[in-house]
Amino acid sequence: MKNILKRFFQNPKPEGQASKLCEQAYFAALPCVECDSSLLGSFCNSEINQIINNKQINIDWREDEKRLNALAIPEMTGGVNPGDQRVLYHLVRHFKPASILEIGTHIGSSTVALALAAKRNHADGVQTQIHTVDIKDVNDATTRPWAVHNSPKSPRDLLCEIGCSDLVRFETDKSLNRLARIDKQFGLIFLDGDHSAEAVYQEVPLALQRLVSPGLVVLHDYFPELKPLWTDHPPLAGPFCAIDRFLSEGASLNILPMGKLPWATKLGTNVSSLAVLSRKVD
Repeated sequence: MKNILKRFFQNPKPEGQASKLCEQAYFAALPCVECDSSLLGSFCNSEINQIINNKQINIDWREDEKRLNALAIPEMTGGVNPGDQRVLYHLVRHFKPASILEIGTHIGSSTVALALAAKRNHADGVQTQIHTVDIKDVNDATTRPWAVHNSPKSPRDLLCEIGCSDLVRFETDKSLNRLARIDKQFGLIFLDGDHSAEAVYQEVPLALQRLVSPGLVVLHDYFPELKPLWTDHPPLAGPFCAIDRFLSEGASLNILPMGKLPWATKLGTNVSSLAVLSRKVD
């Protein structure tokens, strides 16, 4: 991990270098955090591939994609892209978790995909509920944070548009505060909030404690070996560095990057930055 961190934190701009060196030093100084993966499911790449290629879920998606497209949620605004929305949809439809926690609502691009899958689960008799948390009130009618990103409606109104408002509970809090204090257990947790290494390093163990066994944790913006996934788009270091530190400390984890998908994601590619955490089985 040290060599990768050293390479990433090198920056030709002095002010940028100083900032990143401070970030590196702060992260390295964090005390080791116990990472108990006992409630995490054990998955493998072939199982994830089967979920992605499930014929019935693909049929369901093609129907729900029309509802999603009608929302006109803008791309390239920091939310998940259409291809990653589809991945989240597939995971929820396959695992049918009774409860989902999303960290990082933003403009709701991932929230609506989770909700559409949850609505399908309801039709199958599974009462999936979603809690979505953001550091700010994403539905504030005064500040209208969604409008900054040219989204036509608030996340709550988007959910109303697709008939899913009753499936989602919005919460405003810092991720670490909410993960530490929430008294529910979740079948699926999607971490897409603060992408700094120190935040993710602290979020993951808390998320693992909040799972219903065998639970699923999905990370956004995971760049394997800190290599760019898209030309002219530098990687975000935090999620990779946090997981890499856990692995170097002997945590019983595996990380399964989604990599290339059988459908488009963004910038003319089919590459995803989503990754699934898996419990390591000896």
